[in-house]
Amino acid sequence: MREHFRGLAHIGVMTKNLEESLAFYRLLGGVETDRATLPTPEGNKTLVLMDVGGIVVELIAPPVPAESVEGVVSHFALYVDDIDAAHDAIVAAGIDTFQAPKKNESSIFGGVANWFFTGPNGERIELMEMPK
Repeated sequence: MREHFRGLAHIGVMTKNLEESLAFYRLLGGVETDRATLPTPEGNKTLVLMDVGGIVVELIAPPVPAESVEGVVSHFALYVDDIDAAHDAIVAAGIDTFQAPKKNESSIFGGVANWFFTGPNGERIELMEMPK
């Protein structure tokens, strides 16, 4: 399955205050590269991608500020070349902790497909396929 992984896509960080988080990462030399709004049942979630020294940090602002039950680092994402093949290889290896029965396809950030699963400690791992 390793042949499907292309590298770290981003590290997702939950924010209590998006503007404070943006200011903090700008002080570190971060540059905003993209922004999207994701509708949720609670309202719109804002996602901001920041390039911080070659590492992409995804700032996640929930529609209603709240303490995150996931912790501050929400997840890490891995780029994959073929999300369906990567999923199948992971399941064939005996890992079946995917959080949804099928991948999510969205138009945000130019169109992405993603699929979350969990590791043995409850860590959330995102498979992410970008448009070719």
